[in-house]
Amino acid sequence: MKALITIGMLAIASCATPYKGNNLLGGYSSTRLSENEFIVRFSGNGFTSSERSTDFALLRCAEVAQENGFPFFSIIDSDENESYSIEGNSSSIRTITKPSNRTHIVCFGEKPSQIQSYESAYIIISIKDKYNLWGK
Repeated sequence: MKALITIGMLAIASCATPYKGNNLLGGYSSTRLSENEFIVRFSGNGFTSSERSTDFALLRCAEVAQENGFPFFSIIDSDENESYSIEGNSSSIRTITKPSNRTHIVCFGEKPSQIQSYESAYIIISIKDKYNLWGK
């Protein structure tokens, strides 16, 4: 029984962070700052690449814009961080990198002409296609 639990825990831990709300493996969250302004976060685990973490943060930004009725958004500020943990014993040390992103966005009903913006529907299609996330 103990071996089965260990195998199950290893199976969970060996997966890159899925695209879902925050859970044991990481995930996304968002905070509304005003009617059209949000902070979006994505945290990966030790099996998540920096590229995947950045893409998933951008995907969540696009989804937050869409869910709130905004077809466009601009990134005001973005931070990419990596946390490290060291596991092992004196003869075997392994460093695990866990990428995360915090993105501050402002959403718009029409494409702004003075600042760089993203079309949320296009971002959603592009990233979901890249990671085959349709139906998830």
